[in-house]
Amino acid sequence: MSLSSGSWHQGYTSSESETSSMDADYFEQQNRTMFPPLLPSAQGRTFERERKQMTDSITDKVSRLENSRSSVPSLVASDASSAASVASMEDDGVQELWTQMKERRQRLNSLKEDMATKRKALQELRRKKDEADNTFMHMLRPILVRGRRGLSGTSSELLNKRFAEMQSLRTEYHWLESGYEGHEFTLDEEEVELIKIETRFFSLLAAGSRRNIRSAPHTDESEDGEAEESTVMPYELTGISRNGPTDDAHPLWEDLVSAVGDLSNAREEYEDLLLYHSQYTYSMDVKRSAGLAPSVEEVEFMDEFPGDEREKREYVDRLTEEVGRLKQICKRKGQ
Repeated sequence: MSLSSGSWHQGYTSSESETSSMDADYFEQQNRTMFPPLLPSAQGRTFERERKQMTDSITDKVSRLENSRSSVPSLVASDASSAASVASMEDDGVQELWTQMKERRQRLNSLKEDMATKRKALQELRRKKDEADNTFMHMLRPILVRGRRGLSGTSSELLNKRFAEMQSLRTEYHWLESGYEGHEFTLDEEEVELIKIETRFFSLLAAGSRRNIRSAPHTDESEDGEAEESTVMPYELTGISRNGPTDDAHPLWEDLVSAVGDLSNAREEYEDLLLYHSQYTYSMDVKRSAGLAPSVEEVEFMDEFPGDEREKREYVDRLTEEVGRLKQICKRKGQ
């Protein structure tokens, strides 16, 4: 009897634990897929009703923000309940986030329009560049076969003209393409920031928070400055507070910012030098194939290039080491 009772008790306990585990898994799954998370005691019908109320509330607030006449939304209501709702929205910083979200969306739309214009210009310029390349090579092939013999002065001038046109179109296309790539990078950053703002905005509406973001006790002017500068923060400065610890100002923040700026400029100058070297090399190779002499500017550039390249590369290396050193010091003393 004792064994039978023990066996029954063990089986019951095992079954009960499995049921509890299944219930826990169910509610855990619900909490992962629903917002806000449900307590185990919450009923599905209650949740659906609360979610509908929350959705209606968010829709109403967004509608009143959208219909606001002023550039910075002013939600003035006629009755006391609406006025209280407006006050709570202002306390929650919803209007501020709404303004940021609208401005960010307008900026994104403007950026996309500029990219569309540049894309059309790139397509047209690519067509012209290909035509210029084909025209030049069509003139160059017979010369390569026959050599310079029999090439008249007029043909030589025309060949130089076609070559100059081809180089001009190539340079213009390169800079336009670089500008378009910069727009793509900016677009990615703007979309990330917009997602952050939208998440905060709709989270505040859903939660019905009464916290005033602008008057939070831990917020000061320096933190506001950090928030404004976050979109243009160089990679080398990420993870470092400009104010350092709360009891001491950051010792080397200004030096680090200055070094990062110098490094960025030095890298751009070095990349421009390499780009010009590539263009001059291609130009001189083509002229050599056509039996033409390089220009004085090309010869001077090639003579000075080794020294200039070494100087700029060493300068970039020194600044890279300096930025790394300052960053490590700032991380140790500023975090």
